[in-house]
Amino acid sequence: MYTAMNKLGLKCYHMIETAQWTNKSERHLLCWREALEYKVNGIGSPYGPEDFDKILQRYSVRASV
Repeated sequence: MYTAMNKLGLKCYHMIETAQWTNKSERHLLCWREALEYKVNGIGSPYGPEDFDKILQRYSVRASV
């Protein structure tokens, strides 16, 4: 799905994107971890749409496996 969407010209976000250098510098993996810490353990503050927009702003599609 990820490959197909990218071939169609859509900028697709997949967790593999967290390993990309630009996403490392923008702390994507840390942001996802913070969101999960709150969701699973109630630690921290909830992530809202504006928080996810910071991570996903350059992408037009979010894919899951």
